[in-house]
Amino acid sequence: MRLHLEEYWTGRDQVEVCPFVAKYTFALAVKLLLGVRDATELEKLAVPFVEAAGGIIAVPINIPGTRFNRGVKASKRIREVINGIIAQRRKDLADGTADASQNLLSHMIVEVDKRNQDTKDPPTTDGDMSSDLLGLLIGGYDTINTTVVFIMMMLVDYPDVYQEVLKEQTEIAKAKPSGELLNWDDLRKMKYSWNVACEVLRMRPPTVGAFRVAKTDFTYGGFTIPKGWKLHYLPHYTQRNHEFFPHPEKFDPSRFEGAGPAPYTFVPFGGGARMCPGNEYARAEILVFMYNIVTRYNWERLIPDEKVVIDPLPRPVEVCPFVAKYTFALAVKLLLGVRDATELEKLAVPFVEAAGGIIAVPINIPGTRFNRGVKASKRIREVINGIIAQRRKDLADGTADPSQNLLSHMIVEVDKRNQDTKNAPTTDGDMSSDLLGLLIGGYDTINTTVVFIMMMLVDYPDVYQEVLKEQTEIAKAKPSGELLNWDDLRKMKYSWNVACEVLRMRPPTVGAFRVAKTEFTYGGFTIPKGWKLHYLPHYTQRNHEFFPHPEKFDPSRFEGAGPAPYTFVPFGGGARMCPGNEYARAEILVFMYNIVTRYNWERLIPDEKVVIDPLPRPVHGLPIKLIPHKTKA
Repeated sequence: MRLHLEEYWTGRDQVEVCPFVAKYTFALAVKLLLGVRDATELEKLAVPFVEAAGGIIAVPINIPGTRFNRGVKASKRIREVINGIIAQRRKDLADGTADASQNLLSHMIVEVDKRNQDTKDPPTTDGDMSSDLLGLLIGGYDTINTTVVFIMMMLVDYPDVYQEVLKEQTEIAKAKPSGELLNWDDLRKMKYSWNVACEVLRMRPPTVGAFRVAKTDFTYGGFTIPKGWKLHYLPHYTQRNHEFFPHPEKFDPSRFEGAGPAPYTFVPFGGGARMCPGNEYARAEILVFMYNIVTRYNWERLIPDEKVVIDPLPRPVEVCPFVAKYTFALAVKLLLGVRDATELEKLAVPFVEAAGGIIAVPINIPGTRFNRGVKASKRIREVINGIIAQRRKDLADGTADPSQNLLSHMIVEVDKRNQDTKNAPTTDGDMSSDLLGLLIGGYDTINTTVVFIMMMLVDYPDVYQEVLKEQTEIAKAKPSGELLNWDDLRKMKYSWNVACEVLRMRPPTVGAFRVAKTEFTYGGFTIPKGWKLHYLPHYTQRNHEFFPHPEKFDPSRFEGAGPAPYTFVPFGGGARMCPGNEYARAEILVFMYNIVTRYNWERLIPDEKVVIDPLPRPVHGLPIKLIPHKTKA
């Protein structure tokens, strides 16, 4: 927990609780159940795990695009990873480099192998174990994650409760030697903190219920339930029943003092013989989190009236992360030739940290954005080096072609140059650094632009209608299912004008550096030859001399000849113009075509603010409600 706070919380003045708590609960579950600490192994599990957990309670329609289908595919990928971990752990146990007491998986392997030898029943396979472990991982992650998030919400909404928890935890901290970790005796002293957690579990049970089978016929509420029928119960209704909990809408941790609620009225972990076996694990994890968070921080809500949704029921789409997935996957595919989901996941998590560290105060100490970026970029280079080695092998075997992606072409040209020149050779490390720069350029800036296009199209419905009209005409002229081509992109004149106006008003970079080639004077200042300069597109592109009424969103500025040279510089200009401008244009237009021909949308936070961090972004990720177009019969 301490390491988690240092890596993800320390040094930030704003955090989004849900994803950070999810990282903590997931990493802890994987460590304790599977014995996995390695960041690369964690990343292999992290992305598909969210999809698998989301598919647990879903309409069982197994067709592409459904939550259930995504969950099925993700769980298959997770089982493959777990099977590999089981094989490695079995080898470690045989070699004596692992012990059965180290984690649940090691203990499980020993007990299962013993049982398989002693019984005539069908043996328990590694596949059976991986399925059981997947269920335990979800139980040890999703429900605890939800509870911890709502504990943080309630502690900020009820400052008197926060103060009582802080008092209790501070007394425990003061009684311990400096640096000593919590133990079971400490957890037993956290009586009030656990009462708070229980009241959160009562008001916000982290599950939508559970299934049971009727063992005999019985009558309930005037209905006869036959033996063998399957039943679904909802903790929410029992735990909000005023007969058992007076004033059930009131947050009151004192309900759990003394003997607490009557049996079977408080059932967040179920009850009887089928009670969740992980209740003590959950208790320990929740209390350890509460201890570490309240003894370090107080906090405030950034959205005081934030709504709560029940998911897996429908919920809003947050544009920023979804657009980021699209731009990242496309950049990795085109530049590195990577389509495999596992390879993408190895890059995805550290990539966000590396991109965030590009423009940061260069203080390389743990917890800073720069430090996180440095560590993440090192991990990415290691992955890219592995991809380079594999691609070089594929080229030698004839199973790859230089025209397939930029990396394959780059390897062929670099190897040829290294043979023909007496200069220092270009190494794989040099290539991985260059490719990292290209990936960031092909992701972060396009991602930002697409997000603001979505924002402007919802804020200017007349502009949306014009874009929709243009794109619909292109779609109607194409055979069903045919992909876009260059001729189609050339027809998207108005759509590109819209994109350019977004780039003018919300340039996706905070500028660029140049070197003065000669001495010159600007604005009354003499700039000596050799000085390094930093220019800001924002100031040029909001200058009323070049763009009348610069605060007005007006795509017509780009009709005809468009703006004067060097007044619109989102991609720079001259010899140092960004070489990826046509790539960006194609990616943006393809996105616009696909999104507007499928959906309209509404903002869920109409007055959402925009922050510069270091690129502009909507502070809450631009949550929207998607409205699919009605198809004609």
